[in-house]
Amino acid sequence: MKRRNLIVIAAWFFGAILLLFLFFQMQSYAGIINDAGVIRGGTQRVAKMELAGQHADETAQRIEALLDEISTGEQSRPLKSQATRNFIEKIDATREQWGLMKDEIAALDAGEGSPERLLELSERHFELADEMVFAAQARAEQDFLTSFVVGLVLILAVTSLVLLMERSSLRHEKRAYRTDLLTHGRNLAAFEEEADALISNGRSSSYLVVYSNIYNFRLINESYGHDAGDRIIVSTGELLESCCERDEICAHTNADHFVLLLEDRPGRVEHMADALQKHLKDQDGLFFSGVLKYGLGACRVVKGSSVTEAISNATAVLKEGGLVDGVAWYDDAFKDLIKRKNDIVRHMSVGISEREFKLYLQPQIDLATNEIVGAEALCRWDSETLGFLAPDSFIPLFEKNGRIVELDYFMLERACESYAELSSLDAAPPTFAVNFSRSTIIQQDFADTLASTVERFGIVRSALEIEITETAFSVDEDAVIGIVEALQSAGFLIAMDDFGTGYSSLSLLRKLPIDVLKLDRRFISQEHATGRETKILESIIDLSNDLGITTVCEGIETDDQAKALEELGCAIGQGYLFARPMPASQFASFSSEWGESYRTRR
Repeated sequence: MKRRNLIVIAAWFFGAILLLFLFFQMQSYAGIINDAGVIRGGTQRVAKMELAGQHADETAQRIEALLDEISTGEQSRPLKSQATRNFIEKIDATREQWGLMKDEIAALDAGEGSPERLLELSERHFELADEMVFAAQARAEQDFLTSFVVGLVLILAVTSLVLLMERSSLRHEKRAYRTDLLTHGRNLAAFEEEADALISNGRSSSYLVVYSNIYNFRLINESYGHDAGDRIIVSTGELLESCCERDEICAHTNADHFVLLLEDRPGRVEHMADALQKHLKDQDGLFFSGVLKYGLGACRVVKGSSVTEAISNATAVLKEGGLVDGVAWYDDAFKDLIKRKNDIVRHMSVGISEREFKLYLQPQIDLATNEIVGAEALCRWDSETLGFLAPDSFIPLFEKNGRIVELDYFMLERACESYAELSSLDAAPPTFAVNFSRSTIIQQDFADTLASTVERFGIVRSALEIEITETAFSVDEDAVIGIVEALQSAGFLIAMDDFGTGYSSLSLLRKLPIDVLKLDRRFISQEHATGRETKILESIIDLSNDLGITTVCEGIETDDQAKALEELGCAIGQGYLFARPMPASQFASFSSEWGESYRTRR
């Protein structure tokens, strides 16, 4: 850009200099023509005065000086055109004739000349001087025309060059606008433009817009650095380009994501997914390449379809749909799923206002005594419009849109309300656990809301067990730990839920003051746990006991599991073996029926 600007400035500066040169040149030519006219008229005056018996010495000197000046100026020109040379010839002829006139004047002054001869020489001089004037005019016109043409050609040439450079720059800028900086292939803007053209004019009536993702790609950047990650992205782009057939294109969108336009034929996307997965496995030096996986979201498009919308659909299904052979399809089933999710989100306010969210309780059993020592408060949604909904169908949606806070506080009210009722019936367990999301815990008024709620229902703080999932500490761990410490100091019990699902569990055990550790059901879900897995579970339970932390294992379904956990030192069990989650209204009768037959069941 700077170079082009300098050329433009130089071109116009040159043009201005050329115009100034032509202006001064025209003045110079006008002076020469005028001087030639003076010479022509001056010689006539000298001749007339001599014939009248008078001398015109000053005029003669003036003529002599002008002839010398014009001749010297023309002779000194480095470049002489034919018109210039003709002008010089006329000057020389005029000077020669002037010399003859001077000789004849000198002869007259000596009484030897002839007036008729002087008159004849004067008339001839006038003719030659007249020719000199015309030659000067012709030379001026030719030089001006030549200078004008040369200047015009140069200006046009420079202007054309600037225009060409501008067009080249525009092409370069357009190419840069359409080119991905990392892969040097198409970017998203170029893809959308070319894909639109192919869909409208291509040979196929139907295409597939495919969006790709490498799951766990961050492990490459974290373990090997961003350069290694960039190499994977570049090599992936090269692979996709090589796999694309006629009327198929691909582009790098961002991070580890690519978008493709493929012909819609059976197995085309699955074939691409296989090639990509093999590409990951073939990466030298990636010791964890087995945990990396390509996923493809695919959406069909036809003529008239929006490519931008298709990309959005492919991205959405890859993010929220299920992969089958590495591919998630944006189809009617997925549309129904999205519609269902939107309906769930839209009906939440009605669900709360109409108290459609129901409290369920699942008892927690002391594995040594078979006594009920607690209960976990769970949420179910019995919607008049949507039907009965399990928490997995709506909790993640509310966590995503931020409305989980409202639901958490609503369920806290229902849990305290139910616990107070059970207490009045002498059927309340020693503790009841309530789940809270990270979004709720970090609310400024969370501790005050907890305190005011339990006090309003007449519940001691130590009866409320606040369950926090391990993932709550994934962002700003220190801040969440500070909140938890304050809650524990205020008298509430703290439980870490889903222990073992994250990567920082042992670190959190060291930092976090918790009262209860809930072991994830996956610890006991395998039918035949290996010795190593059993040893890990035993070590966690032993460590918790040493730290004074009560252990609760979820998902117990068999007597063998319960017995094995008791032998490992786990204090409390929870699962279908004892009872499924039940409406809070049924807990009192369950508690009263939990008699000797249940206690001696094993």
